[in-house]
Amino acid sequence: MEYAVNHDTECKLQKSEYSFSDYFDIEELQKIQDLFSEATGVASIITEPDGTPITEPSGFCDLCNEIRRTEQGFIHCKNSDAIIGKTNEDGPILHRCYSGGLLDAGASIIVEGKHIANWLIGQVFDEDQPIEPLEAYAASIGLADEVFRRGLAKVKRMSKVQFESVSKFLFQNAQMISRYAKNNLELQRELNKRIQHEHEIEKLNLELEEKSREINKFFDISSDLFSITDIRGNFYRYNKAWKSLLGYTEEDLKEMRYQDYLHPDDLYEYYQVMKQIEESGKNIGFTPRFRHKDGSYRYLEWSCIKEGRYYYSADRDITQRMEAEAAAKETEQTLKESEERFRTIFEQYPIGIALVDTENHKINQANNKFIRIVGRGIDEINEMNWMEFTHPDDLEAEVELWDSFLGGAISSYNINKRYLRPDSGYVWANLTVSKVEADPTEGKKHILMLEDITRRKRAEEEILYYSYHDQLTGLFNRRYFEEEIQKLDKRENLPLSIIVGDVNGFKLFNDAFGHKQGDLLLKRIASIIRSECRPDDIVFRWSGDEFVILLPSTDLDETALLVDRIRENCSQVLINDVSIHISFGWDVKKDPNQSTQEVMTSAENQMYMNKVVESEGLRGSIIKTVINTLHEKSPREEKHSQRVSNISQSIGKALQLSEMELNKLKAVGLLHDIGKIGVEGSILDKAGALTQKEYDEIKKHPEIGFRILNSSEDMQELAEVTLCHHERWDGTGYPKGLRGEEIPILSRIVSIADSYDAMTSDRPYRRALSKEESINQIKKHAGSQFDARIAKIFVDAVVPELQ
Repeated sequence: MEYAVNHDTECKLQKSEYSFSDYFDIEELQKIQDLFSEATGVASIITEPDGTPITEPSGFCDLCNEIRRTEQGFIHCKNSDAIIGKTNEDGPILHRCYSGGLLDAGASIIVEGKHIANWLIGQVFDEDQPIEPLEAYAASIGLADEVFRRGLAKVKRMSKVQFESVSKFLFQNAQMISRYAKNNLELQRELNKRIQHEHEIEKLNLELEEKSREINKFFDISSDLFSITDIRGNFYRYNKAWKSLLGYTEEDLKEMRYQDYLHPDDLYEYYQVMKQIEESGKNIGFTPRFRHKDGSYRYLEWSCIKEGRYYYSADRDITQRMEAEAAAKETEQTLKESEERFRTIFEQYPIGIALVDTENHKINQANNKFIRIVGRGIDEINEMNWMEFTHPDDLEAEVELWDSFLGGAISSYNINKRYLRPDSGYVWANLTVSKVEADPTEGKKHILMLEDITRRKRAEEEILYYSYHDQLTGLFNRRYFEEEIQKLDKRENLPLSIIVGDVNGFKLFNDAFGHKQGDLLLKRIASIIRSECRPDDIVFRWSGDEFVILLPSTDLDETALLVDRIRENCSQVLINDVSIHISFGWDVKKDPNQSTQEVMTSAENQMYMNKVVESEGLRGSIIKTVINTLHEKSPREEKHSQRVSNISQSIGKALQLSEMELNKLKAVGLLHDIGKIGVEGSILDKAGALTQKEYDEIKKHPEIGFRILNSSEDMQELAEVTLCHHERWDGTGYPKGLRGEEIPILSRIVSIADSYDAMTSDRPYRRALSKEESINQIKKHAGSQFDARIAKIFVDAVVPELQ
């Protein structure tokens, strides 16, 4: 019996808020009820537990209809229906109707302990029952004798024993319906869980992609100049602001070096700063002038750090700010003449400005932008020392500058620093401190100018992070390895051990379970390796499925113990019922004169030798797991594969193939659909017609199966047979479009066995064909879909022997 489940919401499933119509096609059930009534002769109807009809009555007799039209008869019938409609899990309820004593029965339909419907039958006259009580009842309710006699003649007659058998059959049907409904409910719950998990994984992937796009977008759309250069000033990468801010074309930028854009008077300081960066590796900045293509110059605040062979520069146009500083000085000089004008400019200026008493550090004036940046009011700031809300990591650098400023060694300074905010966060700001030429009677003063650069700093940090880290696992990448190995290659780090690891069977795992599961496996491996390493050890993702570990001050025995711990922890982790196996190789550098590349190569060679020994058995294990997973996902596929294997062997025997070929047929029959592990279960078990997109997915399973089996040396001979079992004799099959003898004979045999079993078995989208119908289809397509010779031997010699 086909049935349908109402897919309203997951909430409805969890709360068990379901009704009979949520599970069944009422029109289809009406047909079954009508046929049941017609076959047995009894009246039949399905109702809600409260008696509300779900289906239309089937086979109701005229006599009962006439009785129900009377007031007393209707009451008696309803009371009788209530009795046979009571909840009962042990069997049908039989009862003589209060309306004259006709036999009625009812069976409860119960799902997960909830009574959802009744199947009621009856209006049967017991052959051993005297007619007089029925005549008397008809007369008592005012039914005309002629109407009574005419209706009684049409009432179904049978023995009570026969009616009890019909009732038991009814009860079995009701129980079967209850089981179908429960199974379908459980299936829907599982399906909804899977859909929810898939949506969550998809959401995480989209968030990761969006984060990466945001970083690249910020790099390109930022109004600041970002660039990566080498020591000679040759550009490795630059953003669009170089063209929009300075007016140069793409061709200009390719022909010029970084220093070519600087004002000639700033070149000496530029080379001095570059020398300091080279020696210290610290971020050092100054404010050079950059030449616009039209010949004018713009002030840019220049910051640079060195990582490896490259210099990462960030330049912000501060021409406006430099002009603001000049304007601020001019405003100070004319303050007494134009107080109101100054206040307007001061408050509305786009950067934070504050006027401070140098002696007592109290702020005399601050604009709103300044207060918003530091997150504190003037009164609160004046009660604190500026060091109290400066980030501890920035104190040393600014204290040194502040002391020079107070001592008169410098008249101003500029620094990027972090201000601690009252909410426990912090804000990055570019701070400029300058002396103010004021009236000596008013004491010394200086001006603070703040620009919020938090977004820029965070963007720089993210760009730097992803240039040295693998986005999937968070481990360091190969680029970082090339730089870090040079730093560690020193006498004080000896012995320096290198471990190289390669995940066994990773490509097979990806082919079988998909790239999402493959990514999950790599992340779990990265997590295990990290957890077993010491703080000074460095872990890298070397390539797709390879990892490298650098172990300073570690000998071979310690390295071997670490490898054992990683292997042990990996083997205890199951992903899709497959345990993680990694082949490792390692070596140690003891002599300062030994090349680290030699050690790396030795570790790789050892790893590859171990991989040859360890991989083959693992591939077979993964293939067995794939088969088990497929059969758990679709038990129907397991039974189908067993039958195809048996039928294929029978055809092989009829063709007098060798024992070796028969063994291959046995195996390939069991494995021919292993590629369906890569097809969604919803497609495999779909009850309706497949869409073109779904059919294209189904057609991929021979190739997926080929890749899975071909990965194991023991199963490579079966891989080609599996690949070709959907090829057709006329060349219109898939995936390769082979024709005739080009198709391996074992594939031609499996094709017939597969098709015959599919036709003679129930499928979600249709019922099984009869044996005769299936044979006719094999004959009809012999010479087009099937090898005609093998098809004839199958029909003549094999089919008669099949059960």
